[in-house]
Amino acid sequence: MAIIKRHEHLQEMRPEFVVLGTQNFFGYVVYGFPEKNLFIFESNEINNATYVFRGDWDAASRLTKMEVLSGGLQEARIYHLRYCLSVRKRGLP
Repeated sequence: MAIIKRHEHLQEMRPEFVVLGTQNFFGYVVYGFPEKNLFIFESNEINNATYVFRGDWDAASRLTKMEVLSGGLQEARIYHLRYCLSVRKRGLP
């Protein structure tokens, strides 16, 4: 699924807010669903991953990817090659 298609899909889920990532998540777009305590970090680059967080997404966005991964702070890490299959499997729209 192309980068634009992933972003379109996330927009169709109607996030409450959308912000651009900074610092260590520069190049990512954060889609926020606070009522579900769900925050999706989608990359604008190919061969990257989508990160899913619950809780303090702002604090997570200030960490390096290595800190996030080594601390198991992400709810999920979805490689772009598997994105489409994962989204379908989870039953997301």
